[in-house]
Amino acid sequence: MSACKSCGAEVLWVKLVPTNRLNPLNPTPTRAGNIRMLGTRKAVAKVLGKDDLAIAELASEELYTSHFATCPNAKQHRSKR
Repeated sequence: MSACKSCGAEVLWVKLVPTNRLNPLNPTPTRAGNIRMLGTRKAVAKVLGKDDLAIAELASEELYTSHFATCPNAKQHRSKR
């Protein structure tokens, strides 16, 4: 685990499939999450769509939230397009 460079909160870095991009997650599962860990190593995750999210919620799966959704300084990390 590491810390967010702008707010200091603990984050868990994972690769999102299918993009293989690194994304920081809040390390504590939450009912409001939309990201499911894949495998046992918790190094890979997938953002769930509406249908998959409903199934995961019914199965009481642990879901996580992107740290970008809760970081008070998230705007600093967004790329300019």
